This record gives sequence, C-alpha cells and structure tokens, in this order.
Amino acid sequence: MQTAMAYELTHAGHTELDPGIFSIAARSCRRDMLMESWAEGVETIVTNDRYFGITNSYRSTEPRDVSESSARWNGWRQERRATQFNEYTPIVEDLVDNNNQNDIDDNFPVDEVNGYTLNRIQTALKGSRSPNTWRIKLNTTRPNGVTTSELNTLFTYMNQALINPQTCD
Repeated sequence: MQTAMAYELTHAGHTELDPGIFSIAARSCRRDMLMESWAEGVETIVTNDRYFGITNSYRSTEPRDVSESSARWNGWRQERRATQFNEYTPIVEDLVDNNNQNDIDDNFPVDEVNGYTLNRIQTALKGSRSPNTWRIKLNTTRPNGVTTSELNTLFTYMNQALINPQTCD
C-alpha cells in the first residue's frame, strides 16, 4: 500500500512540476516511458531506502523478488534484458545505484553510471518529453566520475525497449 502511494504521489508531484507532461493530446510511448520509469524509480528508491536494511519483513515477497540478489522491492527489474522492458524501466535506480547488472549477465544492460540524486534527476526531467531529451539534460549535470559515454550506454536499453512491439505499438 505504501509503495503504491509513493508511486502515485510521484505522478502527482510530476504533474505539479511539469503539467504539460500529462497532456493527452501529446501522449506517446516515449512520454509514457519517461513518466512511468520516473514514478517506478522513485517508488523503488524511497521504499528500499526506508525499509531495506531494517527488517526482512519489509522485503518483497513476490516470487520474482525472492532470489538472493533481488530480495528487495522491485529488485527483479534489474534482472531483465532490455527487450523485456516495457514503459517501466529501472533507469532511475540505475542512475543512482552502483550496481552494474551486466557484471552478472552479459545480456543485461551495461550500467556504469551512479551518483545521481533524485533531485538532480527530477530537475533534468522537467520539460523533457522523451528519454533522449532527458539523457541530454542529465548529461549537463553529471556527477563527478560519470562520462557522457557511460550515460549514453545506459540509455541504450531504453531505446531498445522503445523499438520493442510490447512497449510501442
């Protein structure tokens, strides 16, 4: 219940920050990916920051989340191939964390980016209408140690998901 609230409150905050993002006339799968990945990312980070290390009872009990490497809220999203993503990608968590899921499996996205804060990500999100615009804005405010090449590589999986028929029809 609390995770759903975090997710929906993130959408509400996004509407306040950038009312044009939810324009029905301009809806597209690219915009949906932006909105849903942002809300999903905030939900994941806030939930794990709040509950992950306090007690196991707050960890996800979803069967797909129970493996040792993903026994945390939405951990399973980091264990998917780019072609398995729909508009709910783990891009926000990937910008923040220091987990390169490609180290586990060569079929997973390459994620050598870390150090972004939710505030920095949200600032870049304002006015963005596609993952590409968002990436360009994030590139202008990169944390120390993050390169343009690493950021571009990370965003590659969003582009792969966008050409997937289950994401964009």
